[in-house]
Amino acid sequence: YPDNVTAWNAFVRELAGRYNPEGFEIWNEQNSRAFWDPTPTRTGPNPARWTTLFCGAARVIRAIRPLETVGMGGLAPHRITRTDQFGVRIMRASDFVRRAYIAGAGRCSGGMMFVGYHPYVINTYCIGRERPLAQAPAVLELRAVRGVMVARGHGARKIWNTEWGFPSKTFRESATTDCRYSEARQAEMVRREHTYLRQLSYMRFSVYFNIKDAGGSADPYTDAFVSIGMLRASSN
Repeated sequence: YPDNVTAWNAFVRELAGRYNPEGFEIWNEQNSRAFWDPTPTRTGPNPARWTTLFCGAARVIRAIRPLETVGMGGLAPHRITRTDQFGVRIMRASDFVRRAYIAGAGRCSGGMMFVGYHPYVINTYCIGRERPLAQAPAVLELRAVRGVMVARGHGARKIWNTEWGFPSKTFRESATTDCRYSEARQAEMVRREHTYLRQLSYMRFSVYFNIKDAGGSADPYTDAFVSIGMLRASSN
């Protein structure tokens, strides 16, 4: 969480003046401490603080672009809230959205025009694991997020899928288990999830993360995202 809001607003102003994108997502996976505040202060996810940040950014952007689309940055697909000795570590996505609405995110400075969401289902579909996509935890939480939007009168607004993907190599899931993947399994699951999501009337975009595997000394066994690319690291 930024401790220099003046600098943050100056950055947003420069961004809005320089670029004309499809829209502006404010923050990324802000329902996770790892992306909200990974510094030693370890501030937990906080919908009210995020709303303050969002409203300020929306005000700055719309002063330059009055009709600009501004929305909630892509949420991590957490289905439960977890705490540790420092407080909240991850927050359920739909609960974060609900609390942000309560804090005023839907009303300030033109309002929240979309909600970003990252429908990762990687651990649900390791080789040997099967279930209908509609029953995957991240997809169930997607529907819960949608339910909050509808309940708040925002049923006409979209959820933006701004990050998703699958690895192509096996990775360590826990101290005792591996989550097995192959390039063929990756291709199968990319097709399956994209086909499922595209038929949802409230879903917009399918922004795949990432186009290319990480190279160098990165280890795909310790980090599933190393092999998440659609192209091998050696590809030109």
